[in-house]
Amino acid sequence: MTGPARSVCVHYLGRSWTHEEVERQSSAFAQYLRAHGVQRGDRILLQLQNMPQALVACQAAWRLGAVVVPANPMYKAAELSHLITDCRPKAAVVLDNLYDSTLRPLGDQLDGVTVVSTSPGDFADPAVAAELGLEPVPVPGVPDFAGIVAASVAGDMFDREALPPTDIAALVYTSGTTGPPKGAVITHGNLTVETAVWDEAYGLRPGDTIMGVAPFFHITGLVADLVFALARKIPIVYMHRFDPHWALRWIELYRPTVMVAAITVYTALLRQPGLTAERVSSLRACLSGGAPVSSATVRWWQDVTGGYLRNCYGLTETSSLATIAPAGSRAPEDQATGALSVGKAVGDTTITIHDADDQAAPANEVGEIVIGGGQVAAGYWGKPAETAETFRAGGLRTGDVGFLDEDGWLYVIDRRKDLIVTSGYKVWPREVEDLLLRHPAVLEASVVGAADAYRGERVVAYVALRPGEDSQEADLISFCRDRVAVYKAPREVHVVRELPKSPAGKILRRELREAHRRATENPVTAKPGP
Repeated sequence: MTGPARSVCVHYLGRSWTHEEVERQSSAFAQYLRAHGVQRGDRILLQLQNMPQALVACQAAWRLGAVVVPANPMYKAAELSHLITDCRPKAAVVLDNLYDSTLRPLGDQLDGVTVVSTSPGDFADPAVAAELGLEPVPVPGVPDFAGIVAASVAGDMFDREALPPTDIAALVYTSGTTGPPKGAVITHGNLTVETAVWDEAYGLRPGDTIMGVAPFFHITGLVADLVFALARKIPIVYMHRFDPHWALRWIELYRPTVMVAAITVYTALLRQPGLTAERVSSLRACLSGGAPVSSATVRWWQDVTGGYLRNCYGLTETSSLATIAPAGSRAPEDQATGALSVGKAVGDTTITIHDADDQAAPANEVGEIVIGGGQVAAGYWGKPAETAETFRAGGLRTGDVGFLDEDGWLYVIDRRKDLIVTSGYKVWPREVEDLLLRHPAVLEASVVGAADAYRGERVVAYVALRPGEDSQEADLISFCRDRVAVYKAPREVHVVRELPKSPAGKILRRELREAHRRATENPVTAKPGP
């Protein structure tokens, strides 16, 4: 350890860095960026995993008044090209093992962009880095991040520029689950509001440490983990990429107290051999958002660990959190749909439900979820028409469908665009998914609509089973038909090894729809599942 525990900024793969060290490194990198022409308002693309370099680079950007643009490391050259064309960065920091497949093919598109590469093993314990195969990959002609900060870290500190709350802090691109990614404009004012919101969500106490497993390039990982940890000067545990075996190792070693993650992280931990309540006993507050959480998974987590998994909800466009199950409470379950409430509005956030005429609906009436508050983004970067459509007077039109009960608990039923209409009847996929998750053999489920010459659409389900379980299509269809109207029950169930997901853990229904379409068109050569 490089300093007293109370001053630690980040624990990373067996090594710890203090706040003073991270501050000096960020000052050094800010000076480097300024020397290469980066000014206030310029964009800096960061294609990084959960690692100290993300903390340092973000701090450096904000010292200059520049804008952070996190990019998914899974993006290939064509996807990264879209972001670069859209935001036109002045500088970019990319993982060295990605450079040849992501940036090098872009050629002239990088003219005028200062590119820096970095290795995920540079800030780790060398033995751990070797065990994980994180050896540096030389990138000839491209400056190295670690070398840059090491060469000038002893110089004078570069003070952060005073910035108004309306200045842009980050462009965070949507996951693209319903179309091409759009850059949500996140201001420094948004981050200030969300920092206070996460104080409430975590119930921050002296000595707290964050288990930072939400991806840095996702809004939750950026705001709830990185920004919050820096603002409150509390330690964060990073591990490059999430792996359940290593996650348990770091939880036992560093004893983090709070964690927010997609439900897939919790199911991966639950499936990990040797998980006991003692091994995760330090986790006082466990939160999950970004994807639907079933009551069955909440019970499973509690049965194994003794802890209650608190549901929450937000979007990229709300700078992360909008609702949460308050500490000490248990989210109720809607008996009609099986949906578990995603909580109540946080801070000064307003949640309303709008009907088809865009008018506020009464309690228990299903409609579009509309969110207002200081955390709502300023719009979409360079897209005035989409901004006007989504960011309206009265609040953000989320595209999510749900309802509020009399006590202010919010229930998210589904995405408006995912509605299935079969034989004239409306079916929300989420209701059928929650039903399938009640089956003891089912670990994950996703439901989509497929073209049907007779019905218009038919309900098709994809499921992944719990370890050691074996359930047949007919059994699962019968299970559903016994519990919901026959038109809601799946007419097909495909058992697959795993469901396709975004880096944030959201199941990608569009990929399942496409897989089913291919299988229908090519029944001999195509598989029914992903």
